[in-house]
Amino acid sequence: MLSLLLLCSTLLSPDSASAGIIDKVAPSIVSIVVERDPEPPQEQPVPGAEEEEESQNVPPNVFAHRSEGPVSGTIVSADGYILTTHFNVRNAKKISVHVAGGKRYDAVLKGYSTRKDLALLKIEATDLPVLPRRETSSVVQGEIVAAIGRNHNNTPSINTGIVSALDRMLGDALQTDARLNYGNVGGALVDMEGRLVGITCNVTIETSARWGPNSGIGFAIPVAMLDKVVPMLKSGVNEGKPGYLGIVGSDDDADKNIDGAKITDVQPGTASAIGGMEADDIIVAFDGKKIENFDQLRKAILEKMVGDSVVVTVRREANGKTETLDLKLTLGERP
Repeated sequence: MLSLLLLCSTLLSPDSASAGIIDKVAPSIVSIVVERDPEPPQEQPVPGAEEEEESQNVPPNVFAHRSEGPVSGTIVSADGYILTTHFNVRNAKKISVHVAGGKRYDAVLKGYSTRKDLALLKIEATDLPVLPRRETSSVVQGEIVAAIGRNHNNTPSINTGIVSALDRMLGDALQTDARLNYGNVGGALVDMEGRLVGITCNVTIETSARWGPNSGIGFAIPVAMLDKVVPMLKSGVNEGKPGYLGIVGSDDDADKNIDGAKITDVQPGTASAIGGMEADDIIVAFDGKKIENFDQLRKAILEKMVGDSVVVTVRREANGKTETLDLKLTLGERP
């Protein structure tokens, strides 16, 4: 009886379950070789981190180092569309894709999103294998997932973990403790039935960051978000850097009835300072959207890009009177 129980435990273990996943998923994962001019490491904000620092303790800047070896991608349509990370292919001179079996294709970059760290490639191929999809609404915290990549020697890799959190980067990403690195990022995050849960993204090796290669803190853009982003990228539209307002505040203020987002500090030289915002202003609307708390403000800002013009409505106490002001400003880039 004990032997039978041990056998059942082995058969149901994550390692045993993941053994069958690789055969299902690997044909839809590609290896990508990128040729680019040598460039020094660059300081680059993680997409979505700028306005989430206070709510998620996300560090504002990381140092972006290029991978010298092949990187991974995921086939998302039978006619040759492939998703990978924008970081993998940024500033590429030439991109080559190697599918399972070793056949090589030249790839064209169709569109990218720096905000979500995604890039869409196109190769001239047909009848490519596409993973079945897992509805994002059915994904639960704590369930077992696997990160599948294909890099060195065009061989697949697998790292298992769990879904650590469902709503990271202000709803744009899932969090997983499956080990991600520059080789497998851009590949697929799948469930134990081999269904696509998301595309892995956002890896850094800056030592001060809480996540990085094989750190156990990784992210993936879920299927529901891919449904919104991929059509845009197919049309050739690029999603640039999120706009930066340059204010400090939180929802932890002692007064819970302020009905808006209270500013505690304005950073000099940023859009907020140039536009005339002041400490203790309460933002009640952002470009026509009613703002009731700081979390709503963060999300509203993340919908805007660097260079976008917006109207910010603030409530201000001055000389014993309350006035409402519409401030016109242009969002800048994080300093």
